[in-house]
Amino acid sequence: ISYGIDARIYQADLQVREDCEQLMAQFLGDFGTIDVLINNAGGALQIPAGEFEDMPLDYWDKQITLNLSAAAYCAQAAVKNMKANGIPGRIVNISSVHGAITWVKRKMLPYCAAKGGLEMFTKALGVEVAKYGIRVNCIAPGVIQTDMCATVSPESMEELKNNTPLGRNGVAEDVAATILYLADAPFVTGQVLGVNGGFVI
Repeated sequence: ISYGIDARIYQADLQVREDCEQLMAQFLGDFGTIDVLINNAGGALQIPAGEFEDMPLDYWDKQITLNLSAAAYCAQAAVKNMKANGIPGRIVNISSVHGAITWVKRKMLPYCAAKGGLEMFTKALGVEVAKYGIRVNCIAPGVIQTDMCATVSPESMEELKNNTPLGRNGVAEDVAATILYLADAPFVTGQVLGVNGGFVI
């Protein structure tokens, strides 16, 4: 599909700080400046068996890196470029409803902790860079039907839908529309906006 824009694809492992730095350097090398950064890396990865005391600590480290640190790595490069070029840029972080509500049916402890940290990172960074006109906000989606839902049973997806007051699970377009809003909203910063259809656990 052609939208009449110059779009490029870059590959990086955002669990690796050097890859994040190289990714941002490649983008800035190609385009020179950055106006909007969307930090959308995340996921629960392969959840290990057992309780918290059985959890391999490298699983904790990977979850924190993927769901929190990667956003900081990319945002640091973006903010540096925005400030250097006088760009009132926008950063949109993608969290989860589980940044505020845990999920006891699965061992999501490090994921929940990382997403909660991402939301506070959004608020703190938003305050720090506001004087440069840079706006930092966060989206906390509920259930969004993507390929990542392939491992969730149809019964569970139906239960989640039934717990959503708007009567459906979300789709990618719901998140995209909110990103566009936050990328354009001139007087919104440091906010966490739920995109969840009124979802309740």
